[in-house]
Amino acid sequence: MQTKKIKMRKNKKEEGQLQKKPVTVIQKIAPPKLESTPFKAWIDENGKTNIICDPQRSASEVVKQITGTKDHHIGKGIIFSGVDAMLPAVNCSGGFVEKHAQGTNVIMQSLNDFKPKDAIEARLITQATVAYEQAMSLTNKGTNSQILCQLESLTNLAIKFMRVHNETIEALNRYRRGGEQKVTVTHIAEKMAVVNNYECRRGGVSSENTGINPCS
Repeated sequence: MQTKKIKMRKNKKEEGQLQKKPVTVIQKIAPPKLESTPFKAWIDENGKTNIICDPQRSASEVVKQITGTKDHHIGKGIIFSGVDAMLPAVNCSGGFVEKHAQGTNVIMQSLNDFKPKDAIEARLITQATVAYEQAMSLTNKGTNSQILCQLESLTNLAIKFMRVHNETIEALNRYRRGGEQKVTVTHIAEKMAVVNNYECRRGGVSSENTGINPCS
């Protein structure tokens, strides 16, 4: 009988300890607000990627509009190929999911700002965005490096990415102009004053602003 009472007391103590344990409450993360882009990716409290879109349009329509394409599969391919290429340069404290969501928003914002009219323009815009992000990431790594050879290699790579970015923007502008070249001609009128100084060695006589030599 005594052993049974001891067991019952132990069970009651264990139940009390279980009840005293704090209950972890998962705080819900509110979805972000749409600002200029009609499409935005975000991470919820469960770590899952969600997409918030303009309620008046479907996600496929938004993808086609923002990439200037007629097929949303092509548009998605352009967007996510750029996101995958930009992942190593995304400055985010989270893991792969957070970086992927942030990279998606950066690509979408760039496409929305440049407003491509077709797939070629969308690809050039995505390429320029990736090159810029890579250049800034390499520059940041180079400035934080204390090894000279590593600093030089990172800086050289950053300069190459910056050059690719600038060349891509120029290619985009040429494509939008349709290959036309604009030549601007400016006329500069200059007043030239000719001063002729003549000096006579024999008498030391000189004449200025004249075309007559007094020594002749």
